[in-house]
This record gives sequence, structure tokens and C-alpha cells, in this order.
Amino acid sequence: MKHTRFMGAVLAAALVLVGCGSGESSSAGESAEVTYEKFEVVTMESEGGYDCDTMDKLLERSTAVVIGEYVGEPVTEGDAPRPGVTRARFRVEQVLDGSVTATGDNEVTIAARYEFREQDGAKTLVTESGLSPAHPGDRWVLFLNYDEEQGCCYITGDVSGRYPLPESLDKPDGYGYKNGLLEPERFNYEICKQVYERYRLEE
Repeated sequence: MKHTRFMGAVLAAALVLVGCGSGESSSAGESAEVTYEKFEVVTMESEGGYDCDTMDKLLERSTAVVIGEYVGEPVTEGDAPRPGVTRARFRVEQVLDGSVTATGDNEVTIAARYEFREQDGAKTLVTESGLSPAHPGDRWVLFLNYDEEQGCCYITGDVSGRYPLPESLDKPDGYGYKNGLLEPERFNYEICKQVYERYRLEE
């Protein structure tokens, strides 16, 4: 079993532009302060994981391609010594390809092998995924594979199956990770470009 340890999202405050307010005016130079949560990361080898290094492989292995947003707090079921299975709700805004089985709120459940643990007094993310955890409010393009037996979806090919919308490309997600990857250098810009072109997301 392979363990890789490195520090999680940066604790230092980062400045981002303020979005639309709730009735309050804001000047062009105004900014908001965002502090990302700090945690350590332990990555474990996945059992049966696979990677999709082309758009064709992604589409072949996926039952749907959607745009949407994580909502609510994820729930984890422990399964030591492996990371537990964490299930997160994802509200589907648009189905780009295939079909999904969603609830009345147009939500699907997305499962992944990761969990947060307290180890030696520190918060630690134990994961078999190269993706940052689901963070409420983060919006993504997802390639999904529906598991009928479990009644949930999995992100196809892990790091190769989740992409930021064009306006969020190369920006930090809710945990402070660029393009939502624990190792940003693994981001596949070529497939991301093909996703934008195929579904006309930059028009």
C-alpha cells in the first residue's frame, strides 16, 4: 500500500473578487477574504481504479455527462482500513449526454472512497481518489457511471472525469485546490478543451 503525504489547502487568506451581493452595493476595487481549510492528505492505492486518457474512453465508460453543483454536507460510512465511502448530493442543472436517474429535486448521489479522520490531533483526508473532496457550492462538469445495485453514481476515471466550468478553469475550488485536483499537474487540459468544444460551453 502506497502512502503519499502532503499538506492540504493553503491556510493563508486569498483575495477573490466579490460576486453579486444581496442588495448591498460594492465598488470595483472591493474584495472578499477567503480562508481555505488546512488538512493533511494521505493517499492510498485504489483497488480496481482506472484512468480514461481520452474523450472516447470517458464517453464509452459513462452513462451520463452533466453540469451541476454539490449541495449539502457529504455523509461517510466507515470501512477501515480502507477509506470509507463518502456520498455527496449533486444537483443536476443540465444533462449534456446520456441520462441520469435523479430524485424529485433533480439530485443524484455521487460516491467516492475518501474520508476525513482525526489523526494525531490533526485533521487528515484519507483518500483513494486524486480529486479534492465534494464541497457544497462547487459546480462541475461530471462524467458519471451509474451503479444500479448501489443506487449511486461514480465519477468516471476519477481525475479524468471531473472538469471545472470555463469561468472556473485554473481557479481554486472550495477547498483551495486548483481545478479540483489534489495534484494539479495531473489535470488534462486537452480533454478539458474537448469537453468545452463538444458541449459548446465557451459560447
